[in-house]
Parts: sequence; C-alpha cells; structure tokens
Amino acid sequence: MKTWMKWYKTGEMYRFDQPIGKQYMYGHGPEGKTEEERTNCQLTHLKTENEILKKYLKGVDKRIDLNLVGKLRRKYTVTK
Repeated sequence: MKTWMKWYKTGEMYRFDQPIGKQYMYGHGPEGKTEEERTNCQLTHLKTENEILKKYLKGVDKRIDLNLVGKLRRKYTVTK
C-alpha cells in the first residue's frame, strides 16, 4: 500500500497497469495497446480508484467533520 501511495503521489500512474511481478522500466508499460484498450484500462483504473475513495469516506467520522465546519465557518464565507 505504501508503494502504491508513493507511485500515486509521484505521478507514476502507469505502474498501476502493470501485471503483478512485472515492472516495465523503460517503456512505462506494455506497448502496442490500441486507443480503445488504453481507454478501457483507464476507465477500469478510475472505477477502482472511486471505489477505494468511497470506502475511505465511509469510515470518516462525521463528528470530526462537523467540528471542522464549526471552526472554519467564521474564517470562510459562502456566497451565492
């Protein structure tokens, strides 16, 4: 998990497309994919990322969020 976060923070998103145990150093992944295959891989990756974020946000304590809103309410104003 730490390695994945490091890849995400450094912008090395191509590493998520690699099969487990295979790392492509020079070409940044298998070459020869069609545009449709690349789009499908990207779509699958984004769906997985959304699922992970949903699971994370489910675990966030709502009381902490309300406390934060209360503290920041005076500092930031909302206008229409």
